[in-house]
Amino acid sequence: MKVYNPSFWKKPSLSVCIGMILHFSSFAQCAGNMATRSYDTVFTGAGYGTYQITVPKWNPDSGTLAAVVIKAVVSVQYGFTLRNADNIPSIYTLWLGREDVISSPSLAGDYDNTKEVKIGIFPLNPGSAVTKPTFTFLSNYVNTDSITGTAPFLGTDSVNLTYSPITYSTIRSNNNANYTYSSFSLDTTHFSVTYIYCRGGGIILASNLVRFDATLQDPSTVHLDWSSVNEVDGRQYVIQRSQDGQHFTTIGMLPAAGSDGAGNDGEADYNYYDRLPAGISGNLYYRLQLTDPGSSITYSAIKEVAIGATGPGGLILYPNPAIDFVDLVFDQGSDAGWRVDIFAADGRRVQSGSYTGSNNIHIDFLNRFPAGVYFIQAMEIGGQRSFVKRMVKR
Repeated sequence: MKVYNPSFWKKPSLSVCIGMILHFSSFAQCAGNMATRSYDTVFTGAGYGTYQITVPKWNPDSGTLAAVVIKAVVSVQYGFTLRNADNIPSIYTLWLGREDVISSPSLAGDYDNTKEVKIGIFPLNPGSAVTKPTFTFLSNYVNTDSITGTAPFLGTDSVNLTYSPITYSTIRSNNNANYTYSSFSLDTTHFSVTYIYCRGGGIILASNLVRFDATLQDPSTVHLDWSSVNEVDGRQYVIQRSQDGQHFTTIGMLPAAGSDGAGNDGEADYNYYDRLPAGISGNLYYRLQLTDPGSSITYSAIKEVAIGATGPGGLILYPNPAIDFVDLVFDQGSDAGWRVDIFAADGRRVQSGSYTGSNNIHIDFLNRFPAGVYFIQAMEIGGQRSFVKRMVKR
């Protein structure tokens, strides 16, 4: 069972500071001096809330915008009392989680990061309780999103962002015994939006790409697809991959359809499948290098894809985004099987089921739930393992 803390809302105030950011090489190339401009605010609340942030767009007259960095640095204090409310002894397992969601029409997709920590296993007799006074659950935990597709942030009006944090608990008993649970949570979040720009111009980002996406197709394949306009004969699309977001290696090349072959006034769509080397895991970064005859090299925005599991007993989910189904692959199987629940972003359970006999589970979407962000929770039946993965449904 997942328990959410009470909601909290307040309108932030913003202040402006200017400084320098190191480690810029992962964004783009700048012929002039690099500089930053940041808008900062602080939220304090009960671990759950919805915050509306409005920042000015970047005026192109101030320099060439190379990237936008959105960051939420979180600290959480937490305390709880767990009581056995049944007439039989039971063993309860408690996890604490933190989910930070940043959304905006100006973002290509929501930023969503979830961290879960196992707090402990508590054997309790009927009527007995365990109380843990306030402790530090998270200390300066960093959520950050680097955006190189900067077009939505250019102009003279404003950008609206929504920050939605949730601090939650997940409790399981070994024999489905009842319990009561009360908690205290206090979070402090330092939220910032930073514009990274070139003084005097010099940024080289492709302007003729209208879309570039990277999606995990299966555990060993990343699907890259993009659309372009103003196609010209002789253009080359060079596909590049990186494991650190800074040093890129060429993994493939596609020739442009050309102005005549594009078939729609110089517009064309492309697909490329990256078959990953064995053993690769973690986050991978992809970009396109565009070369037109007789002109400078330009680049696409950088796309990030999470590959593989983070450790033993991990879970891989694909395809993501999904349309009609999703597959779950566990690094370690379970003899008892798995209970899988799909939750909407507002906490509603939209589908559930139990699966046995395999560490590879295929789940068809039985209900016509709408496109959006969902969470898949897989819990080992009678075991100790639990996983939560974010899924986007198209």
